[in-house]
Amino acid sequence: MEDSAEDIEKMRVELNEESPSLCSETPTDGENTTETGEIRQEVLDIPMEDEIVETDTGSGKQDGMPNLVETIEKAGNQLREDIEMEEDLIISAAVDEVIGDGVTLDVVKESEVPSTETLETAGETETVVEEQPPQGPYFWEYNFDTEWKPIFLAEASSEFSSCEFLKGCKWAPDGSCLLTNSDDSKLRVFNFPENVSHVQDWNNVSSGSIQEDRTWTSALSIREGGLIYDYNWYPFASSMDPATTVFLTTTKDTPIHLWDATYGNLRATYLAYNDVDEPTAAYSVSFDASGEKIFAGYDKSIRIFNIARPGRQCIHRKLTTSLLPDLNQHGLISCFAFNPAWSNVYACGSYRKSIGLYMEDGSVISVLEGHVGGVTHLAFSRDGTKLYSGARSDSSLLCWDLRNMSNEYKVYKRVVKTQQRIYFELTTDDKYLISGGTDGIVRLWDTSKENQEPHLIPSGSECINGVSINPYVPVLAIASGQRKLDQVIDDSDDETFVAAVPKHVKVCDIKLWKL
Repeated sequence: MEDSAEDIEKMRVELNEESPSLCSETPTDGENTTETGEIRQEVLDIPMEDEIVETDTGSGKQDGMPNLVETIEKAGNQLREDIEMEEDLIISAAVDEVIGDGVTLDVVKESEVPSTETLETAGETETVVEEQPPQGPYFWEYNFDTEWKPIFLAEASSEFSSCEFLKGCKWAPDGSCLLTNSDDSKLRVFNFPENVSHVQDWNNVSSGSIQEDRTWTSALSIREGGLIYDYNWYPFASSMDPATTVFLTTTKDTPIHLWDATYGNLRATYLAYNDVDEPTAAYSVSFDASGEKIFAGYDKSIRIFNIARPGRQCIHRKLTTSLLPDLNQHGLISCFAFNPAWSNVYACGSYRKSIGLYMEDGSVISVLEGHVGGVTHLAFSRDGTKLYSGARSDSSLLCWDLRNMSNEYKVYKRVVKTQQRIYFELTTDDKYLISGGTDGIVRLWDTSKENQEPHLIPSGSECINGVSINPYVPVLAIASGQRKLDQVIDDSDDETFVAAVPKHVKVCDIKLWKL
């Protein structure tokens, strides 16, 4: 019995010397072995056996004493496992730092990674994950070579028989429908045409694969109360969620309207008041990049509404408060553009030929000037480094590099000889710039090349005032028409003599082309 006690005491002392942190407390002579076991259980987190083991007295072990030899062995094994785990973590961290993020030491399943390349080195398998190009509607690859020709898909003209001209067209963000504006104060929504809805592979579309009936009719028509100044889609509109299919309009002498594009009912109105508390109409309107705010353009100022709070509550931000005259923007604010890469940066165009760049808090970045007419349309590139601008009675499309805004970066020539708003647009891969013109020709420029002659698409119309590219498929919509005035040859106090000019052929329609 004494030999057994001495052996136990000797093993306990050796354990304390090897790992003093594991047994931080040593029982005194007055403490029994059960208390010693409880102390070790608390420090080592080793579960103790609930039952008291009855030992053989002939082997020198007392009845009712716990088996301390097994407890000590478990403690040693636990300590070795903890040390090995820490060593593995250190080695793994060092390997990650050397190899990098692109290589993993474990085999990755094909269901988890779209495309992988497996390499076997020194008996170990490494899986290299190949970086996949971004997929989605905004990365369609366009290539307009010298032999390229557009394919006519559909046309809508009968509904515009009473109109003289359209005021552009805009695809919905999900590409499911097209919104148009015309001089009869009507907004029309056209669903994607049925004769091409069956197309699965747009790379192999031919004129013979399109159904012969290519007429196109609107699914919805909304009449406004007067001359429509501007209109814009909600940036996250989707036909899969009818609650989001809305668009904004601003009309002469009326509030800003939020329309339902599915049923045609009025969702909400937003109204601003001038300094003498009279209602005033906005000249331009647009959602911000988040879709939570509505930006409206007025004379030398903008107002910002919260889409969830219809009414007159808004933020009034004047654009002529800077102490530096060069940073003040004058005139009627005609258009907006929001940077897709830096959501806190936006641009405002003015009919006084200036373009203002602002931060979300209203601070001025720069005021650009270079057009000979009032700015009517703005567009940022997808990477946010370029800003494109067009103006009325100005045949120059200007490209500004936001990294060096001292002068325009590039100039693209088109034909704009009227006060109309002539739209332009970038392809979804930012490779080509497309614009209409008052000569009835659609022009396509390669933005990656210098001084390149554009591709020309004759439309058969006198004026192309709107172009819009579907975000999901390579389909271009163009809107045509322009105002025609009678030619006055003599104007006296008594009467006016009008020249007997032949009647012009009125062309006012929407056409779809496969790019």
